[in-house]
Amino acid sequence: MSNKATCPACGSYLSGVYEALEGEIAGCPVCGLPGSVMRQIEDARRAHADAGLTRQLEEALVRAGKAEAELARLRRLMVPVRQVFAEWEGRDPLAGKEWQRHAGW
Repeated sequence: MSNKATCPACGSYLSGVYEALEGEIAGCPVCGLPGSVMRQIEDARRAHADAGLTRQLEEALVRAGKAEAELARLRRLMVPVRQVFAEWEGRDPLAGKEWQRHAGW
């Protein structure tokens, strides 16, 4: 039997969420919320903090975690795009005379 946990961001109840909580994988396999954020939320819940404060902390941590996961995803997508532009710039530099002439510089 595999252990499962619920993601505080998307509500998915999966063994992958448990693995993220345990640090075995980076984050929720559904929404990408980092395991470190999940652990912070669990720590706040275990500390029996004021319910309103705990909810606010959870919401802030979820927003930050989702933003960080999305930024990492976008950076991974941009690597090949940046490589293509770097190769193109090397062959046909924007600072070259031909580009400047066409741009009216």
